[in-house]
Amino acid sequence: MAPTKVSQSGKAAVSKPRVLVVDDEADLLEVITETVGKKLNCRLVTAKNVAQARKVLESQKIDLLLTDVNLPDGDGTTLLPALRRRHPTAVRPAPPIATGGKIAFARPALAWRSVGR
Repeated sequence: MAPTKVSQSGKAAVSKPRVLVVDDEADLLEVITETVGKKLNCRLVTAKNVAQARKVLESQKIDLLLTDVNLPDGDGTTLLPALRRRHPTAVRPAPPIATGGKIAFARPALAWRSVGR
């Protein structure tokens, strides 16, 4: 959950949750940024691969992770334990949705059930 801050007026203000979106497709990142970032009042941080995402997880507070499974340098679901370890108050991951035309992409996502619950 996003931390609560006290504004100058003395009222509690909730800061925008930070969402890390990991995908190697620039067009998809753009669509997500335009729809999710602007319409859901959250701060998006993007990464194009697992290595970039790990750096973000190490350096920034992340409240929610949305990742592609099939990335150029590995499986996006391998980021789930790092999210849980570095940000234990992050929103528990929802069951993953695997896209792409191949069942091979879905298997790692289905194995998620054993990760960080």
